[in-house]
Amino acid sequence: MARAAVIDTSRYQFMLKAAPIKAAGFCGIIARCTIGLKFDGSAIGKTLEFYRNSQAQARQEDMIFGGYHVLWPANQSPAAEADHYLANVGDRDVDVLDIELTGGLPAANVVAQCEVWLKRVKQATGRVPLVYTGSWFWDAAGWVGAATPAGWEKDYGLIEAEYTRQLPRGGV
Repeated sequence: MARAAVIDTSRYQFMLKAAPIKAAGFCGIIARCTIGLKFDGSAIGKTLEFYRNSQAQARQEDMIFGGYHVLWPANQSPAAEADHYLANVGDRDVDVLDIELTGGLPAANVVAQCEVWLKRVKQATGRVPLVYTGSWFWDAAGWVGAATPAGWEKDYGLIEAEYTRQLPRGGV
């Protein structure tokens, strides 16, 4: 499987500058665009200013640009969440689904919602989205691991979350 050095961003990085990111050896930026149905990805309840800045910066530096959506399972509306994402994401090269929340729902429900979102975005764009998650979430029995593998997930590329030092890592 191919690997690419991309950085994922959200409001936690504030307004970024792509030139130093590119100079550090990264070829792309993937920025958080939407969360669930009610929130945008820049900061809950705010505009998409951080996302749009990342998008513009990546394009100015001729870098790969992607948008990502954080699934909000408590909504139980993955198709509507996909449509919300598609309505806001704009010009991008890559679509990513961030799966790290359960919303208190059973693992099988969360896994099924992921599949709906991914298929909806694939159908709308003609591109296969990527999945962003951590092995601590996807594989662990205490999280979604009890319901995986579902089988369909092998059809999607993976970006493994590496931001935590407290939770175990490993291959998804």
